[in-house]
Amino acid sequence: MMVAKIFPLAPLGTAAHVSALAIIVLPILLIVIAITLGKIDDPIGIIIMVSAVVVPIIGLILLMRRREVSFDGETLTIKASFYTRRLTRGEIDFEKARVVNLNERTDLRPLLRMSGFSLPGFHAGHYRTRDLARAFCMLTARDRVLLLPERSGKLVLLSLERPQLLLDALQA
Repeated sequence: MMVAKIFPLAPLGTAAHVSALAIIVLPILLIVIAITLGKIDDPIGIIIMVSAVVVPIIGLILLMRRREVSFDGETLTIKASFYTRRLTRGEIDFEKARVVNLNERTDLRPLLRMSGFSLPGFHAGHYRTRDLARAFCMLTARDRVLLLPERSGKLVLLSLERPQLLLDALQA
């Protein structure tokens, strides 16, 4: 068995960064305003409020950072937020696999989150596409997405820096 090769994902876009920043800054700003206005003056209350904000923020950052696509010659492993999806070469329908642009193929865009983690410009987990197909997504950009249809009818959608390299490795 060969060592797994990691295929870099497309970087997070501006929308994902702005959304994450808003999720981080807004609660902290509200706490600072509440303390300034004297609404929270109990030290224990301040500690509880700050903890209630800091812990989810750390979780959010860790979830967004857990992104990886690797292939060991037989198994494709996708780590997307709290999800890990493993797919063998035999499960992929290579005749239909291709690199697509989701700005043009809007039918393949994630529509309904079944079990996943989303921010604008970031989708990780299980979704229904606009044409209601079941898809496992790790999307950080829409322009270069590797579409891997499974023989079962499900889809895998991956935003990679160089999606054709992974497709070539899977087909080799």
